[in-house]
Amino acid sequence: MSELDQRAYWDKVFSERAWGMYPPENMVRLVMRHFVLKYSDTTQSNFLELGAGPGANLALMVARAGYSATALDISPVAVAKAKARFESEGLSGQFTSGSVLEIPFADATFDCIAEVECFTCLNQDQFTQAAGEVARVLRPGGIHLSITAMTKTWGEGTGRQVDSTTWDAVSEGPYAGFGSIRFATESGIRDTYAAAGFKIEELEHLTRTMENQSRQVHNWCVVARRV
Repeated sequence: MSELDQRAYWDKVFSERAWGMYPPENMVRLVMRHFVLKYSDTTQSNFLELGAGPGANLALMVARAGYSATALDISPVAVAKAKARFESEGLSGQFTSGSVLEIPFADATFDCIAEVECFTCLNQDQFTQAAGEVARVLRPGGIHLSITAMTKTWGEGTGRQVDSTTWDAVSEGPYAGFGSIRFATESGIRDTYAAAGFKIEELEHLTRTMENQSRQVHNWCVVARRV
């Protein structure tokens, strides 16, 4: 799917759904532990949320705590809704429509870059490119936080195989109807981040069940530091 097609697709999603308004509890914990509680100078600490969606949920959280917050999403509809949400709470932030494959910010701009399931929608080559972009716009020593789909999750193997870990038009499970989905392996996570110039400090996985415990959904939870 081209960038133009992706923009149109996600514009449609965010126009039709009240979706993506709140961050998952596990990512809130990561942002608090690795950013809010460590970067005490709010005037000098910059945070970027990738694939922020209409709620800009993580960016909103750090803005409430007094930090500089930036929200990036490929969908202009999502960006407009996120901006309106900030304004409704009297908060300031930066809002940009753009691709994680070419993050539209200068080198070494941010102290922390977080994403929740945005990279799940990238195939392996795109993930490699996005990891390099995150490394570029992070300051040395900065932290990258990620939650992304893991192999053996319900829906893996359905649809059309794109590469060794990516499936297009997944037809079952929580990722059905969301285009291409990458079900990442541990080696794929570790190798990609290492090649981009990161040291992984934490790599955990989260599991939940669906359909009365008959199905499982797994996610990687990544804490990586820019070397």
